[in-house]
Amino acid sequence: MRRRGRYAGGTRFQSPTGFAAVARACHAHGEIVIDRADLVPTLRRAIEPLEAGRPAVVDVRLARN
Repeated sequence: MRRRGRYAGGTRFQSPTGFAAVARACHAHGEIVIDRADLVPTLRRAIEPLEAGRPAVVDVRLARN
């Protein structure tokens, strides 16, 4: 919905959506990454379910430098 060139709708949440938790609730593999050192190992762990035909979600929450 637009009103006078501005978006007048939407929802703002206090905390970010837990995409990994949503994935797990849907019987998929889901993990959160908050440290750069954990990114590669987490992606490697996500490959196994993918190869088995199961979806995987890696929710990456790294701070910008």
